Amino acid sequence: MIMNKWLRAGLVFALFSLVGCGGGSGSLTEAPTPTPSPSPSPSPSLSPSPSPSPGPSPSPGPSPNPSPTPATSVTISGELSYDFVPHSSNGALNYNLTSEEPIRGAIVQLLSATNTVVDSTVSSDNGTYSLEGLPNTNYRVRVLAELQRSAVPSWSVRVTDNTEGNALYALDGTLVNSGIGDSTRDLHADSGWTGFSYGEPRAAGPFAILDSVYQVLTQLQTAGLTTNLSATELRWSINNSANRGSLANGNIGTSFYDPNIDVMYILGDANGDTDEYDRSVVQHEFGHYLEDALSRSDSIGGSHSLSDRLDMRVAFSEGFANALTALTSNSGIYQDSSGPGQAFGFRFSLENLHSNLGWYSEASVGNIIYDIGDDASEAGDDLNLGLGPIISALSASTYRNSSALTSIYLFADELKKLTDTGADAALDSMLQSHGINGSGPYGAGETDDGGQSVSLPVYYQLSVGGTINVCSRGDRSNFYNALEVRRFIRFDVDNAGTHTIELTNSGQGTGDKNPDAVLFRSGTRLAVFSSGVVNSEIRTITLQTGEHILEVYESANATGAANAGVACFDVNVREGS
Repeated sequence: MIMNKWLRAGLVFALFSLVGCGGGSGSLTEAPTPTPSPSPSPSPSLSPSPSPSPGPSPSPGPSPNPSPTPATSVTISGELSYDFVPHSSNGALNYNLTSEEPIRGAIVQLLSATNTVVDSTVSSDNGTYSLEGLPNTNYRVRVLAELQRSAVPSWSVRVTDNTEGNALYALDGTLVNSGIGDSTRDLHADSGWTGFSYGEPRAAGPFAILDSVYQVLTQLQTAGLTTNLSATELRWSINNSANRGSLANGNIGTSFYDPNIDVMYILGDANGDTDEYDRSVVQHEFGHYLEDALSRSDSIGGSHSLSDRLDMRVAFSEGFANALTALTSNSGIYQDSSGPGQAFGFRFSLENLHSNLGWYSEASVGNIIYDIGDDASEAGDDLNLGLGPIISALSASTYRNSSALTSIYLFADELKKLTDTGADAALDSMLQSHGINGSGPYGAGETDDGGQSVSLPVYYQLSVGGTINVCSRGDRSNFYNALEVRRFIRFDVDNAGTHTIELTNSGQGTGDKNPDAVLFRSGTRLAVFSSGVVNSEIRTITLQTGEHILEVYESANATGAANAGVACFDVNVREGS
């Protein structure tokens, strides 16, 4: 459950407060409120009376001009900006090229001396805002690290601090008298970089993260997105480190998306790894959220790299997230800084083919999806469909409700429903250039085993009442989400009611084995079979009609235990108990 936390003075991070008039840099202690100095306004003056004309009946002089009506409201406007630090060619951050960028799409509030919201608006794409208040009244301007849109497609995105009770970040101006005329107040969020290290405050961090998300959302809107998105948060703190432990203490391990609560955690440890300026990382994690919010994600997560041969669900999810940031940032590049002073890093191009090609490769999936959406056409890439069809394929009801688990096969099959035969042929050619030869949502006929002995077929077919033997394989360096660990079986239930699913150790492999399984229907997890009984797993369960998918694996292969290896099981599905 996402807590909606009201902003209180103690939780609105006064260290991000800025001098309201004319902007300024962040200051740990809020600057004292200056004595109001409204712009001078000329006093009403009367026009001089002309000399009377000679004559018997002189005309009276003109009446003085009436006093102007005092203003009933004043406009407070200005520009909002933050420091953005770009990358060098090796993926490290280059603080020498820091630029001021507009704070776009954020909620801006005008607050009274008692922190009552008097007026609010949303900043423009240029970072400008305009608010209305009363004359001669003390106000401060506050910028929330929050994106809100109520029209379709709607969204609600907040940047919060998980080490401060998930409080919302804000940038505060100083309390200043509004005077009797319109005035300008610019606010700027400073990076906190001192030239050699970070100081305090690092006010720009939340707004750099927010802008990376804004870039994705505006591209989706341009691409024709019509789906309202669920509320989400990106939880960032300068205490968020690569240590694992309590999330509330900042021990997050890595930047990641948690699908159980629809939020992202972002690293912020300046002396280890901080990701607020790594657009690729922020947008990659937001891509996982989008896959989950717009569509469905069957990914089991876990560690991964471009060179890994992965579970097809993980390969697709990670490849899609890589392609999304390359497309929405208009760079074609993924880059990530790290280390003390963010002086290290890496980068790679989504245009370039990686040596690890296949249906199990996030490198292949990322390259394929990027080439589908980018504007360029080169050898092996005759598609330039843009982002729209990619999102349409993922959000289609037939994709979300498919019996097949998420993979490059299911995605390609859905995309073909939206394109013409010429594009279908170009897509097939692109897939084949990556060694992906299977067809349809189940990858039927795939011939590339990734050099692994038990990775094919992608899915086995089993009839209720029958038995099939499948094998799982893992070792200490290839486990959990590696290609061979989890095997998939399709079976159709014709008669709703009680069914028994039984797994028995049989065939290749030596010693005792512990079979486990997960049962899916239309992408929904129905049950997990993990009794811990040696050499056998049996479960009686009530099933509805339709196709089901059974994921089968050996427990040690999923955990990387010392006894991981080849394990084969007879799998039987039958009606009754």
